[in-house]
Amino acid sequence: MNSRSRILSIWRSCVVAVGFVLGGAMVGQSPPAERPEWEAWVAEGVVLFQQGSFEDAFQLFKKAAEKGSAEGQSRLGYCYSNGKGIGVDDTKATEWYRKAAEQGLAKAQHNLGLRYATGRGVVPDPAAATSWLEKSAQQGYPAAAHELAHRYEHGLGVAANLASAKRWLEVAAGKGWGEAQADLADWYMLGKLGSRDDLAAVHWLRAAATQGLARAQNNLGVSLLSGRGTLRDPVEACRWFRAAALQDHPEGANNFAACLIEGRGVEKDLGEAVAWLEKAAKLGVAAAQSKLALFYLEGLAVEKDPRKAFELYRRAAEQGFAKAQHNLGTCYFQGLGVDRNLAEAARWFEKAAEQGDADSQLTLAVCYEKGHGVEIDSERSWHWYLKAAEAGSNPAQLHVGKVRARKSSKYYDPAAARMWLDRARQGGSAAAGAFLARLLLAGEGGSTDAETAVKRLEECAAEFPPALIWLGHCWANGTGVIRDLEKAKARYRQAAEAGYPRAQARLAALLLKEGAPSDRAYALELLEAAAVLDEPEALRQLALEAEGKDPAKHRELLIRASEAGDVEASFRWAKLALRGNVSNSQREDALEKFEYAALGGHLQAAEQARSLKRRMQADTVAEIAARARRKWEAIEASEWD
Repeated sequence: MNSRSRILSIWRSCVVAVGFVLGGAMVGQSPPAERPEWEAWVAEGVVLFQQGSFEDAFQLFKKAAEKGSAEGQSRLGYCYSNGKGIGVDDTKATEWYRKAAEQGLAKAQHNLGLRYATGRGVVPDPAAATSWLEKSAQQGYPAAAHELAHRYEHGLGVAANLASAKRWLEVAAGKGWGEAQADLADWYMLGKLGSRDDLAAVHWLRAAATQGLARAQNNLGVSLLSGRGTLRDPVEACRWFRAAALQDHPEGANNFAACLIEGRGVEKDLGEAVAWLEKAAKLGVAAAQSKLALFYLEGLAVEKDPRKAFELYRRAAEQGFAKAQHNLGTCYFQGLGVDRNLAEAARWFEKAAEQGDADSQLTLAVCYEKGHGVEIDSERSWHWYLKAAEAGSNPAQLHVGKVRARKSSKYYDPAAARMWLDRARQGGSAAAGAFLARLLLAGEGGSTDAETAVKRLEECAAEFPPALIWLGHCWANGTGVIRDLEKAKARYRQAAEAGYPRAQARLAALLLKEGAPSDRAYALELLEAAAVLDEPEALRQLALEAEGKDPAKHRELLIRASEAGDVEASFRWAKLALRGNVSNSQREDALEKFEYAALGGHLQAAEQARSLKRRMQADTVAEIAARARRKWEAIEASEWD
């Protein structure tokens, strides 16, 4: 007797035995209706199918189906659909699923609905798909309820209705359907129908995760790690990440690697972290590829390999991962693992910048400013500086604030300068605090606020020594504080010792004006030291010291101070140049100096410039004025560096 005959014989024996016992117990009553023979065929077919005897199982299912068995029809449809015991035939699969579905078999209704949804073995019909799925779902079939929820959510074959979608998700989730439980958790986490409910989200994530659904395990780990909807528990979070990772869940592997890297919820182990990063990277997780690239670039737990790092960055960048695009640009810019190529660097920086990556926006701004891999374009540069500042880049905020503060800038806006400098200051930039203080002292972009200016200068002086120069100015002039020359000297001296020649010049000027006669020699030493570094104020002070004593030295120092950008020295040198017989070139040079000083706010220089212009040709005047402005813009920009 073959296996098929033996199984059928046992099944029939059981049926007979049961019938005999029942018959004995129900004497005097009509015998029960005999169970349809096809049930035995289906049962035998199921056993054969499970044993891998697909052809024999197919024949039994076919036999039962032709006798009208809904279960047999459904299983026969499955055989045709999946090529079990017969070649794949989608038309016949659909035909048999339909027969079973029309008899009310829920799983057949579900499968028929999916076929109408995908157009497999039938003309696609979204409405019919939804109709059959709803029939199945109404019988409590969880897979159908889950699919129906998706169709109500997205309006597939039915008007979109989020309330109905959620209701069917709840039906499927309540029946233990893991995918529906995970989806319902997402709904609660995102608050799709109103406010979020993190507690409910974690409840459903745990239900799905416990069933072994990898994405739910990963998402539960995320909630446990952040403490969202549950008590924070890094140890349990790592267990769930690992469970998901063991099922080859890409994000689970990446998240478990992150725990190992940081030692969160598990002992730090860079070697094991690399193994999980490798898995996640192979599964296509861009973040893992990018992180692994850093390991190879710096030789962390692996042998240093810049070329491999470059390739990993490239793979992640090509997926659109902004951080990897930035790092790939850096590889091209610095020649790490690839030949240096500034044009390629700029191209990748731009891709990341367009996605909102602040570091790339700042770097791209510099590229357009300096012409690194692109043509110099001040407008594009400014555009990206602004974008980076708006994205929270502290250096970009400082830069934008300084540019807005410069009177010579086309983007001059002192009120906006205050705003950006204050943002940069709050983000930790000491320099921004000092530059903001300058605006507060001058009353540019708002009211004068010397007291706040002094406070800002004191806050940032330790990290940004130039602030000491402005503090010295405040103490020397009683601006925002009670005048105290000793404190002024102390601040200037601190800055001078930090290597700032302007502090030397200011301290010297204070000693010459307010100090004792014994301070004079030291003051002159300070001026000479600063003058060696072409400090404009020191050169001017020395020029004034030489006036009437050494005309040649006086003249030389005035010229040097003027060339270094000192406004008063430029005015004095221009006046000196106009003495005696004056050539056209001397007159033009004097006009340029007057124009420059006038741009710096020197009223007498402006008057002298107007007088000279009357005796000169208009085109010459325009050219000279342009030269003066270019110089003034350059000098003013350096004052904000």
